Amino acid sequence: MQRYILIGDSGHSKVITDCITSNNDIVVAKLDDKYTEVFEEEAIVKGPLSALPDLLDANTKIIIAIGANHIRKKIMTKLTVSP
Repeated sequence: MQRYILIGDSGHSKVITDCITSNNDIVVAKLDDKYTEVFEEEAIVKGPLSALPDLLDANTKIIIAIGANHIRKKIMTKLTVSP
């Protein structure tokens, strides 16, 4: 069973969630900057993108679950740039 953290919590992430769960894998978190604090809803952690380092481990994959290509690219760049 694979674990996933989704970046985004709107319409596209719902489609991605359905795909993941239909494969018997699990979504452990949905991170979106519309949230200001970390909380749990229906066994899924939700919070801002800044919570990612606290949630990520070697057994969890990240999916950028945002429908707009330019926003996905922006987030991918942000996540891959070294501080």
